[in-house]
Order: sequence, then C-alpha cells, then structure tokens
Amino acid sequence: MNNDIDKTSVPLACNKDYLCLLSWNIHDSNDSLIGSKLTDESFLSTIRQCDVLCLQETKRSIKIPGFRCLNSNRPDSRSGGLCIGVKHELRSLITPINTKNFSPDIQAVRLSRKLNNLPSDTILVNVYDSPVNSSYKQKLIENGSYEDTIESLGNFLTSHRGNNNLIICGDFNARTGTENSLCVEEETMQ
Repeated sequence: MNNDIDKTSVPLACNKDYLCLLSWNIHDSNDSLIGSKLTDESFLSTIRQCDVLCLQETKRSIKIPGFRCLNSNRPDSRSGGLCIGVKHELRSLITPINTKNFSPDIQAVRLSRKLNNLPSDTILVNVYDSPVNSSYKQKLIENGSYEDTIESLGNFLTSHRGNNNLIICGDFNARTGTENSLCVEEETMQ
C-alpha cells in the first residue's frame, strides 16, 4: 500500500499542541489484494495518528472506528467519493456545510475556533477533481451536465469564506504538461 501522505499540523487548544490533518487519495476503500482498507492495520495505524481526515476516491460511504465520518458520494456513479472524518472527542467542534448546490466533488466543514485559538472559525474543504479525460467527466460532457469542479469550488468559496480561516485540500489531478512542476522563485516574488 502507498503510504505517501501529506500531514499538516496547526496549533490545537484541546489537550495537545497540534491538530493533525491528513489529506489522502485512498484510491478506493477496497483493495484487490488486501480487501477492505478499513480493516487493514497498516492503513488504520496511519489514520489513527490524525485528528481530522480528508479522504478522496473512497468510492462509497465509509465508517472508520473512532471517527465521525461525513461522506459525500456522486449520484449514480461508482467513482469519486469524499470523506471528512474527525476523531469522536472533537466531533462537537465541527459543523458540516451543505455543498450540494455546488458540486458532488466538494465537501466542507466548519472547524470551531476553539480547536486552534484563532479569532474565527476555519472552513475545511475537501475536493476531488477527476482527470479531464476520465469516463466520469466524459459522461457529464456528453449528457450536457458537466460543471467544472474548480469553478464550482470558486463559487463555493465566494459564498462561504467571509472572515473565516480556510484550508483547502484534496486531489486536483493537476498536470503541468511540458511546464516545470517545481516552484521557482522569481524576481517579482521577492
């Protein structure tokens, strides 16, 4: 199993110094070799180290022991799927935000400012943007219901940001083509 994960820590006011946030495209909660990742000890060991999870490509609703899991699945599709999970002891400090009017590939919660002693709440957004040539996007284009995920994300942020802090994570399937994928400091950025 690929254990390349991104972890970001931010100050936490509840019983420890940092909130551990994990964003991970799990490429299906079931694996053809190991079966359900939700019963795999290696997978669960990584998950248990974190307070808040943003999982992409779950492909179905999932439950993780010790976490409140908020699932968002595409209607009539077995691809995609998002889950924001929060440890049970922190569940009273998050509030789901309705994203249904924007995209099935965007999910968001409001994290209470009590989590990190900030002057305002934090909006956490979990995104899965399918590759442009995926069968899912091609099907939407063919039936005239395609909406660009990044544009929908922009619309969501415009309507919900306010004075809140913001964390956006997910799998954007970004491609650089022939461009350099490294960030290079330019004179104008100094």
